Amino acid sequence: RREADLARREAELRRLEAELRAAPGARQVKNWPRFCSCVHHDIAGEVPAAMQATVRAGYLAYLGLVLCLLFNFVAVAALLISDGSKIGAFLWGALYLVGGVPGAWYLWYGRLYHAAIKDSAFGYGTFFLFFCTAHMVFVGWSAIGPPILNAESHAGFWIALSKEMGANTAVGIIYLIGASLWALEFLWSFWTLKGVYGAFRGKGMTAADVKRDAARGAASAAV
Repeated sequence: RREADLARREAELRRLEAELRAAPGARQVKNWPRFCSCVHHDIAGEVPAAMQATVRAGYLAYLGLVLCLLFNFVAVAALLISDGSKIGAFLWGALYLVGGVPGAWYLWYGRLYHAAIKDSAFGYGTFFLFFCTAHMVFVGWSAIGPPILNAESHAGFWIALSKEMGANTAVGIIYLIGASLWALEFLWSFWTLKGVYGAFRGKGMTAADVKRDAARGAASAAV
């Protein structure tokens, strides 16, 4: 009974804190990333205890993507140094890094974070949409690196093991390491997706709840 009472008080405290943060004029302190704070991020303080492990898995998937994009940039930079004609691959790799880091936060990790806080079916729905179509497709494509659509801008297995990379062992090894990172990121992302979907269904939510929340949000925006 004591544990149940503590859990109830904790839930009530979180609800009150959420209401204060959502109140007009309330401001959240930007604390992430630490070296250049742009957004407010506090899993332990904002996310309900039952969802913290799931959100942390999503956060690790996001950090893994950042690592992959950084190493991918290193790979295309090494390729450019070895062959000055590969400026196109270098520019695309830079674009992936510059656009991918904030884009992933806005498109899917931020959706998961706020959906867990607000228990929003629509938030989970948008997370599934962008995580599956934008994130996992891009990560899977990068891990393979098929020889089409400026393939050398992705540090994938196909490019790493190609004859062209065989002529430059050092660059080939860098690309192979990058491909391994992309593959690990894909596997962890799949595990994260499975965990979020299990939490979504565990709350009794369905596609109908997503549509209903979307309709409610559209109606509120119209008002």
